[in-house]
Amino acid sequence: MESPEQALSDAHAAEIDGDLKMAESILRNASKKWRREPEFKMRHGRILRSLGNERKALKVYRAVLKAHPQRSDAAVAAAETASSLNKLRLAESLWSRALAVGADADLATVGLCKIIWSRGRKEEAWQRAHGAFIQAGSSSKKLHDFMRECSP
Repeated sequence: MESPEQALSDAHAAEIDGDLKMAESILRNASKKWRREPEFKMRHGRILRSLGNERKALKVYRAVLKAHPQRSDAAVAAAETASSLNKLRLAESLWSRALAVGADADLATVGLCKIIWSRGRKEEAWQRAHGAFIQAGSSSKKLHDFMRECSP
């Protein structure tokens, strides 16, 4: 690995070839070598999730959020990972954070509402989704689908 671009290229080539272990290794080493570049960690987390290592991926995403608190893609990826690990309280805070830092409002609202629903606060989830749906001009397919799914 002579340059960050070369590392990304090598990791991408390994991923395309189906060698996720090699891509993970390249991205792990690149993350250590170029610590200030969050792109390596983001891709590393995605590969870890593909390999089924969600706990490690969550750690990677949270490290990105610690160093770069305004990255909405890191907040969304961390929230999705926490949700799949059934860490509902953490997922709720990460979805809220994703909304606060400018992630896609429909995606983050649906993610947050699903977690709130899973935590047993069904009325709150419905009210939040309904409010966001009305505020978005009643045009969000994602919010509409969620509301149809959980309607009383």
